[in-house]
Amino acid sequence: MSERVLGTRERDAIERARLAETARRREAYTRLEQVAELEELQVAEVTGDRSTARVLEQLWRVGALEARRLVDEARDLCGRRSMTGEVLAARLPGTAAVAAAGRIGPAHIGIVRATMRRLDRVDGLPRQEWVDAEQRLADEATRLGPRGLQAVADRLLAHLDPDGEQPLEQDPGGDDELLFTRRNNGMLLFRGRMSDPVDAEAFTGIIDDLAAPCGPDDTRQLAQRRIEGLKDLVDTARTPSGT
Repeated sequence: MSERVLGTRERDAIERARLAETARRREAYTRLEQVAELEELQVAEVTGDRSTARVLEQLWRVGALEARRLVDEARDLCGRRSMTGEVLAARLPGTAAVAAAGRIGPAHIGIVRATMRRLDRVDGLPRQEWVDAEQRLADEATRLGPRGLQAVADRLLAHLDPDGEQPLEQDPGGDDELLFTRRNNGMLLFRGRMSDPVDAEAFTGIIDDLAAPCGPDDTRQLAQRRIEGLKDLVDTARTPSGT
């Protein structure tokens, strides 16, 4: 953006837009703090809801995916208390600090969270390297757009997790897809691919949350709990409030 072609009114408009976006991002973090408070107070148990995400669906009239994302982000970006009442820092402290200041947006947060979830699964990764990686991503997020930050994240993963996660196919391609096959008896078979890591983390987070055992007497295998969780999600989508 060239200063030579901008007059006072244009510069003022740009500054107002910048300040307004920063305020919106700060408000988004305040919203996460409210979610964290609902979690800490275990409001879902008092209201009889299945989870804090379900409380948010009813309270804010948001869809299941949005509610689950808010809960997950709050767990990563807001402070929490230990079992003894000690106040603990956020799981992603660097990202939390710049998010609270309104310096990064939701796309940045999604990239950092997806990258750190991936690093959580790297066997033998020293804790300090994990901490340094999170701080570097948080710093870069204040200077780069989502595409640039994703490039930094990819380089970090290539360095810290050179073996990577094995792909499901040798040549999976880049297009998302969901394929259905209907059998004559009404049975439905399906398979698909979700290439964006942020979307993939959101999807698996929702399904695995819905697939949690219902108690010590729940003897269903994980695969069965997952498909029943997916059916629960479809049922929710068919209600008047939808997703």
